[in-house]
Amino acid sequence: MDDDHSSTGLCASSEVEKTLEIGKLLDSKWMVGRSGGLVCIWDPLSFQEKQWLMMGNFSETRCVDDRFPATACDSGVIIFNEFIRDAQLIEYNVGGIRFTRISEDGTTLSKIDRFFACVNFFNPWLTASVTMLPREYSNHCPLVFLSSSTDYGPSPFRFYNYWLLDDSITPLVRNAWEFACVWARADSKLAAKLRVVKFALKAWKSMTHNCEENEIWVLKEKICHTPEPKSTTETSGC
Repeated sequence: MDDDHSSTGLCASSEVEKTLEIGKLLDSKWMVGRSGGLVCIWDPLSFQEKQWLMMGNFSETRCVDDRFPATACDSGVIIFNEFIRDAQLIEYNVGGIRFTRISEDGTTLSKIDRFFACVNFFNPWLTASVTMLPREYSNHCPLVFLSSSTDYGPSPFRFYNYWLLDDSITPLVRNAWEFACVWARADSKLAAKLRVVKFALKAWKSMTHNCEENEIWVLKEKICHTPEPKSTTETSGC
């Protein structure tokens, strides 16, 4: 640091600038404050070149709803949002509890723990999510970042036993099975025939669904308009 303490802020020496890679990822700025000044800040342009994921306690909220009781937005909120905008960072939505931190006296709540990613990181992991766990041993809630998604494949085709009560189901399946003429190995031929039967059943179910809905509606109307039976007391005239 400079030996001249007459200035209101702090100035980084050439050795410090070299260590912190000033001009690449960081940039030195003057700032007057109660602590004397700020040595350096992040260069927003650095987040646009590589894959960045920023996480942790940022000690600042982004809007009024991030604090309870709600307070008016101060200059820190504006500066924080401007930095996120200039750096083109994208925030992952946090699921679970609304606030991430509670004050030591338990009177105020705030959301200051967040996950930010640059576009180069966010696009390859669109299905990533952040979950907030219950707060037990700290005044901050633990955050879990999940970058993997479970793919169970296509939904299985369900065949309901009550379909067999319909007289049209048997000839439908037989015709679909005989219609599928596939020249392939036995296993591939079986898979192709079952696929044709599945498509035929789906089309049949789609056509019969409206009829079933109409029948259900008619039965509900009958139930609603059925008069209630008179009680034994009213029948006996007592």
